[in-house]
Amino acid sequence: MSWWYFLLLIPFNSVLTFESRVFSGDDLRFEEHKHLVKLKLKMLHKKFPGYCSGSILNNYWVITSAHCFRGSEYQVSIFHQTEEGQRIIAKADPARVNIHPEWKPHDKTMTNRANDLALVKTTHPIMFSDHVQPIKLSKTFPRSLQSGIIAGFGESETDLEPPREGFVEIEPCSFGVPKLLCSTHMVRAGSGDSGGSLMSNGKLVGVTSASCKEVLEPKECTTVYVSVAAHLPWIQEVIMSTK
Repeated sequence: MSWWYFLLLIPFNSVLTFESRVFSGDDLRFEEHKHLVKLKLKMLHKKFPGYCSGSILNNYWVITSAHCFRGSEYQVSIFHQTEEGQRIIAKADPARVNIHPEWKPHDKTMTNRANDLALVKTTHPIMFSDHVQPIKLSKTFPRSLQSGIIAGFGESETDLEPPREGFVEIEPCSFGVPKLLCSTHMVRAGSGDSGGSLMSNGKLVGVTSASCKEVLEPKECTTVYVSVAAHLPWIQEVIMSTK
């Protein structure tokens, strides 16, 4: 499916002149997205790190996209941002990253994309506050055209640029993979939004996986999310069983 591409943030030695966070969105309302984090991934033999977004599930766990991890990571740092700026709130051992067991790194089919999830366990507990909080997982699939909010950090290199959010309507994907959700709108995910949240009614409904190749063009574009409800048994099993 050449119409789609994964959204892992490109290293900072590459330069884009376009907006590269949630397109046609707005600066994040921090009080609505206390769960949203940025993952900084340092890799062997790579001068520049990669970045993805993620969501806090509890004191030790963050959910993000499997394709954010290439197998050469040696350091994972987790950042959170408020109106006062960005700060590191946790670190994770790459060896403790739980990739969905059915995820295949080089398989670009939509069936495989439905398994594009990773659970990251932090080395020390995330300290909650008025600004840092976990998000609840949705146990049910959204209704067709149910309102949702996507959020992600995009390609922001510094803490001077806030993450962004955008309002979308959630719908079943046209390619018929039940574990995937879609939205087609001028508001769509950009590079570095991988692993970001699709939220509805205050709960995490989906995890951002991909968007169309022409994402930089100012037109309607489909963003693809992995359904949380479809993978709830696996998520709960990993969180409960992994020590």
